[in-house]
Order: sequence, then structure tokens, then C-alpha cells
Amino acid sequence: MNRLLVDIYIPVIFKSYQMFIPADVTIRKLMPLIESIIRELSYDAYMPSASSVLCRRDNGAIVNADTTAKQSGIVNGTSLIII
Repeated sequence: MNRLLVDIYIPVIFKSYQMFIPADVTIRKLMPLIESIIRELSYDAYMPSASSVLCRRDNGAIVNADTTAKQSGIVNGTSLIII
């Protein structure tokens, strides 16, 4: 499995986390996993929401939930944000 190292910023708690994500899994399937990891790492300071979206931090574009990270153009070092 090909993995990508990304930086995910959570503005609600003013924290950023680096994590590996699989390149070939859809964002829709990844979001619950990412949010649960962030919730645990933040000691429940971050509470996931059903309306959360993943965006690119450089231009604010929403990442299509039906595409994989690879298809979305996410590469190693990409900075993302969960809103």
C-alpha cells in the first residue's frame, strides 16, 4: 500500500498533525479514520462532525470525497485543513 505523509491543520483547536494516509483509499472512507485519530491525539479537544470537509490549505479548495488522495493530487508534504 502506497502511503502519503500529509500535514493536517485543525483550526478549531489551533493544532496541526502529520500523518500517513493511504494513497488509494477514497477521502470519504479516510475522513472518519483521520478524525478519530485527531480526536484521540487532541485528548477530545477536537470533536468530529458529520459536516466536516477536507480542504487544501494552500488554496482552500475542497477535496472531492469520492476520489482517492492520489486522484485528488495529494502528494507527500501536502498541507490540508479540516473545516
